[in-house]
This record gives sequence, C-alpha cells and structure tokens, in this order.
Amino acid sequence: MYYQDIPRYYTAIAEWCACMVVLYAIQKEYFKSIKFWLMSIGILFFQILFLELTGNVSSTFWIPCMAIAIFLMYIFLLFVGNLNFLNAGYSCAKAFLLAEFIASLEWQIFAFFHARGYESLCFQMLLAVAIYGSAFFIVLYVERSFDKQQYLNEIKIKEVFVSAGIAVVIFGFSNLSFIYNNLPFTSSVRSDIFFIRTLVDFSGIAIIYVYQSRICEYVANRWWYCLA
Repeated sequence: MYYQDIPRYYTAIAEWCACMVVLYAIQKEYFKSIKFWLMSIGILFFQILFLELTGNVSSTFWIPCMAIAIFLMYIFLLFVGNLNFLNAGYSCAKAFLLAEFIASLEWQIFAFFHARGYESLCFQMLLAVAIYGSAFFIVLYVERSFDKQQYLNEIKIKEVFVSAGIAVVIFGFSNLSFIYNNLPFTSSVRSDIFFIRTLVDFSGIAIIYVYQSRICEYVANRWWYCLA
C-alpha cells in the first residue's frame, strides 16, 4: 500500500488554500486587488519552500516547524488579509483544521487509488484539484449561512483561545499514532493511521463550526433581546 507521509508541498498548498477560502468568505472584495494576489502568491511560495526545507527534520523539531507554519498562516491572515489580531487568530485556527483535513483526505484517497495501479502524475494532480476544489467549495457554501461581520465582531480573546485549543487537541489526536502506536486510540497499521487522522480532523472541523454557530446564535438572541 502507498501510505506514506503527505508531501510537504501538499500541506503548504492546503494551508494556503484554506487561508484564501477563509478570507474570501469574510472579505471577497480583496480578491479584486492585484497587490493582494501578488502578496498571496509570494506567501504560497514561501510556505512551500519552508515546509520542503524542513521536511526531513527529526521528531524533536517537527512540532516547532509546524508551529512556524501555523504562524505563517496567521501572518498571512493578519497582514495580507488585513484582519485584526483576534479575528486572524480565530480564522487561523479554523483554516489550519481545514488544511489538515483536506490534505489528509486527498492523500488517503490517492493512496487508495495508487495501490490499484493509478500511479500517473497527471492522475495525482487531477485528483488533488478535484478534492481540494470540491472541499473548499463546500466550505464556502457552509460559510454563506453565517453573518460574517456579526460573528467576527463577537470574537474576543476567549473565542480565540477556545478555537486554538480545539485546533491543538485535534492536531494532537490526529497525529498521535505517529508517536505512540500502542495506545487505545492509535494504530501501527499505516492505512489505519491515515483513516484515524482524516476522521479526527473532520471531527475538528465539525466542532469548530458548531462553536461558530453558537456564536452566531448568541448574536441573534442578543439582537432580538435589544429589539424587545
């Protein structure tokens, strides 16, 4: 079976795409700016370069490298996306979970087909475009149901810490099998590790959107209370 670690450039592209989707859902007018696109593409190349250069680091430095990658996403949302510190923090946690899930899902499906003889680079690229595109289109559709400005105005330090905590816990559980493979919720079988990671990452996205819907519900209830 072709179950190996996800290529680093796949992860970088997923992280960049997740940030772009989150930004598009919030302020799509930025996407008409040439300056925005030039800066965004520059960030993409830097993300790919950083993750490729750190692809063979030991497990000791793996967590710090992932922390730097997340920080790059935060910088992207903060300065290129022009979000404030709190909104960038909340959006970064959500974008990171989206990137982790979509990269894991795509590579798991690719490994499934690769084991059955679909090995061409063209197929790999088409599959990545199809899955990344479909997944992020669904995310944009889900985001349409939220009043962006209303819930963003309610993002305080508490919401940032909660969303960051969700992201950290989900990331830890989804990658636990790579460190400890003899625990009740881990595995030493490579295909099972991929399945666990994808499933846990999906659960994280569900949790973060449930939390976001609760914020919107709080805003709506407070608005009706003020009218009454």
